[in-house]
Amino acid sequence: MKVEFFLVILLQVITTRLESQEVTFLSIQEDKTKHLQKFTKQPKVDVTICLNDSLFNSADKIFIEITLTNISNKAQRLLFDKPLTGTGGPWATSAEVLDNLTNESVLLYGNNIVLSSQIYSDDQLSDQYYLLKPKEIIVRKYELGDIVTFHSGNCPYPKGDFTLQLFYYLNSSNKVRFKIK
Repeated sequence: MKVEFFLVILLQVITTRLESQEVTFLSIQEDKTKHLQKFTKQPKVDVTICLNDSLFNSADKIFIEITLTNISNKAQRLLFDKPLTGTGGPWATSAEVLDNLTNESVLLYGNNIVLSSQIYSDDQLSDQYYLLKPKEIIVRKYELGDIVTFHSGNCPYPKGDFTLQLFYYLNSSNKVRFKIK
């Protein structure tokens, strides 16, 4: 039901074909034009996250440090940073935040990109790629509220005991537990 709402309201369809490791993003704009972007090779990366603390007040800023490590034996061309700020979190990421008491998601959006109507052209992305050599890393820090939106909003954050996990394409991160009082 949550997924159907997301698809209908935001008019964005995501199709994943695990067997071919192909992901296609289809955006349908208000003027009915369609934009397709295919990612035929999923990056082989290790995703590690950590927070600036494990205990927060509801009005605190929560920062998440994301580390991508190339675990392939070849250099990989990756998108991670976006050309424009304010268009969601890092490229091709989503997050899951579960309430540890109920084991249910507390998120309205697992990536705030759904709130943006920004579409990037190949020209806009041409200088945004990293050529990540084997074992090389990318480390970036983001405010959690720039990546996700909680059901109750982000200001202040909801109180509770949570577990956070991030996904970069189909690569999942470690899980990080934190509390908001």
